Amino acid sequence: RDSALISESGATNVRRIWPWWKLEPLQAKYAWAIPDEQIRIGKAAGVKTVVTLRCASTWATRVKVDPAGFGYKQPSS
Repeated sequence: RDSALISESGATNVRRIWPWWKLEPLQAKYAWAIPDEQIRIGKAAGVKTVVTLRCASTWATRVKVDPAGFGYKQPSS
């Protein structure tokens, strides 16, 4: 639905911000279903998707940051 509205507005690009820990919750274990679907729907509506990743997975950082502080609940690894 968002992609259709964006396309109808005349825009050709959308920026999606995804938390890294949702895409790769464990090292080398990926969860692409939702991003793939969002990009596919956007492409079908003629909208290009620009992706920004934020909030690193806990396995990828030395500093243990609580993602809940950013409004996220990260699964324990």
